[in-house]
Amino acid sequence: MIKRFVRVVFLFFIFIFLGTLYYLIIKLTNFRFICGFYYVTDYYCPGCGITRCIISMLEGNLYQAFRYNSLVFVTAPVLLAYAINHAYKFITQRRYTFFDKIPDKIGLILAIAAILYGILRNIPSFSFLAPTTIN
Repeated sequence: MIKRFVRVVFLFFIFIFLGTLYYLIIKLTNFRFICGFYYVTDYYCPGCGITRCIISMLEGNLYQAFRYNSLVFVTAPVLLAYAINHAYKFITQRRYTFFDKIPDKIGLILAIAAILYGILRNIPSFSFLAPTTIN
């Protein structure tokens, strides 16, 4: 159990370190990854605005985070709770592997939601779903 706990803590700190490094690079250099889908098609993909959404959430600007990518804003707490539960089970149960997959039904629901979100945010009637900066 101790080895599993150490493994989870180690992965957590790697995740925090890489996230902090990426955040500092973005804040200090204004570097951003360009969405290849948007660059080629001029349409928003379901992932457009994720980085800005997460940064806004970390900075406490929740409304702005919602406007950048509402799908991530809504699903992030659920996925975070799932990850915490998954880590807890990995630590406390003997026959539990850390890299068990997300249940098929949940994965299918998330995939359908992402596809619908990607389509809807490019329809003029649903332009409020497009990444928007609020001043």
